[in-house]
Amino acid sequence: LKRGYVPEDSWNRMQERRNLRLNCEYNFDKPGTHVELHWGFVRKYIRFEIDPEDVINNTETMSFLGRSVHMLDPSNRFLILCVHNGVKHHWHRLRMITDLAILFEKDISQDWQAIIEKGRRLGLLNAMSTGAELAKSLLGIDLPAGFSQLLEDPSPAAGLSEKMRSMMFSERENPPHAFAFNRISLLLRERCNDRLRFLPHILKGIFFPTDKEERLIP
Repeated sequence: LKRGYVPEDSWNRMQERRNLRLNCEYNFDKPGTHVELHWGFVRKYIRFEIDPEDVINNTETMSFLGRSVHMLDPSNRFLILCVHNGVKHHWHRLRMITDLAILFEKDISQDWQAIIEKGRRLGLLNAMSTGAELAKSLLGIDLPAGFSQLLEDPSPAAGLSEKMRSMMFSERENPPHAFAFNRISLLLRERCNDRLRFLPHILKGIFFPTDKEERLIP
């Protein structure tokens, strides 16, 4: 705030406490710059129990604007892309799928079978297979052997990726209905516990006003 940034959302004290408890980020703006302060990868209703110590202890260093900065290692980067771009945002922008395709092509030597098993333990198989199917069908990349096998196994990837392609190219004219959006959110998780964790968020959206709607109330 001392540097001229202002909160993106005009929350009252109650809304701020609620969002700090349930959300994973606080966004600030000033002319020409947008900053997101994160204390989690996704909101709490999206179950993602990756080990923070594993993420912190397995980083790489790269040069950025003349400085050395830490970045996620390829395996954790891939899993976090799947939960953020896939489960949260439904791969609804081509750039989100491109992020995944770059990892496939740049880090071809990774132990992808180990990454798939780690994703399985985190309940991300549906999100991973759908992202891989979209990268293959839209960008024409060759998938690592482990993912080719994953797509051959019975999974909802083909049906989900078709729905997402349709939504991606018609979203501006025909934004998805909340029911369709929430249905995909549930289908992207294969474990019952992860789906149950998401249900209160769906009910909240049905029965309670959003922050923006609250601000319209006199």
